Amino acid sequence: MLRWTNPPIRLFHGTLSQHVSSILSGIDLNKCNPKSDFGRGFYLTTSFDQADDWSDKMALTYRRTAAVMQFDVHRDQLAKLDILLFVRHDEKADDFWQFVEHCRTTIIPNHGRIEDAGWYDLVAGPVSQSYNRRLAHSEYDQFSLHTDLALTILRNAKQVK
Repeated sequence: MLRWTNPPIRLFHGTLSQHVSSILSGIDLNKCNPKSDFGRGFYLTTSFDQADDWSDKMALTYRRTAAVMQFDVHRDQLAKLDILLFVRHDEKADDFWQFVEHCRTTIIPNHGRIEDAGWYDLVAGPVSQSYNRRLAHSEYDQFSLHTDLALTILRNAKQVK
């Protein structure tokens, strides 16, 4: 039987090679797309293939070179963050779809929470394919970091493609 050792979570970020040095020197949340699934944030996935596909699409669109970055996150540090987690993404998961629609169609900061609550540090869940039709990528996931505190949990950053 395997023994649980509380290993770090390995996350990947698909990008363009021209952005790697900037990311390694410090992620600027103000440069992030404000109308993504979970709002303005730095997005990662547990799947290298997903990050690789995303970087290839960007490279094709912008005629640049694709890159994938890898980060480790210690679970105990993750547990200290203010997290919103979505598990289901079927068409009946109203909370997930309403949140995605809110984030993609408004630029209201702090995820629409009460003013003093601020942004969730991290939001994790499925990746929408079309929020209007309530379709999600069945094999994709995403972790989005929305605060400077959340960014501090990223460790061992390196380019792997």
